[in-house]
Amino acid sequence: MRKRPVGEDGGPTTRTRTGEMDAPLAVLQRAPAPGRKLQKIGFILFFMPEPFGITNVIGGPLILAGRYLNKVYNGATLKDIGHETKKFASHVRDIKDKMR
Repeated sequence: MRKRPVGEDGGPTTRTRTGEMDAPLAVLQRAPAPGRKLQKIGFILFFMPEPFGITNVIGGPLILAGRYLNKVYNGATLKDIGHETKKFASHVRDIKDKMR
């Protein structure tokens, strides 16, 4: 059984025409959630028992930053981009048909 090439990020890679390995499309197959990860780390730090409260000072802003990233971050995947492109093309086609 042949192993698939793995990129630096651990995901599958694709070969370009020149034979070089890179993973631009593999990254778009799955949408990362950096805000959710920051929130989890923040909650872990916030609720970690320690006597000086330093982790609370670090955990609170991480939770807030994670919540902000959840609202702002665009986690579009390749499937979403294709769907929006088809929708846009159909709108353009409708406009062209109305102009005739």
